[in-house]
Amino acid sequence: MPESLPSGWESKYIGPPDMWAGTAGADVVGGEVIEINDDGTNPQVGIVVANASSGDTVIYYIAGRFTVACATGDVIAAGNQLYWDVSANEAVLAATAGSGDPFLGTALTAAGSGITQVEILLNHVNQADKA
Repeated sequence: MPESLPSGWESKYIGPPDMWAGTAGADVVGGEVIEINDDGTNPQVGIVVANASSGDTVIYYIAGRFTVACATGDVIAAGNQLYWDVSANEAVLAATAGSGDPFLGTALTAAGSGITQVEILLNHVNQADKA
């Protein structure tokens, strides 16, 4: 049961808002982008903070500003919603994402043809691009 809120408060800080702990389902490497809650309907990605072995506790970033690999054929504009291509291990636009590719975040920088990296806000939905 969550701790009660102090009288008159609407919220209370309970821990770092950008990190989550879980059990590694396989060996993971710091910086790796992985799916952390595949409930079949709302997968979320996290970025591994440090190496961990299968079965060990692993810490993931679930929000923040990151540089990730991106598909060199996609022309990404700042503000575009990106997905994580789990086969190619790179960010892609919704139009090129596969059905099982989870949402990654919002592009902060543009990435044109031949560009291999893009800066993102992890798990952030750009409401303007959502329409």
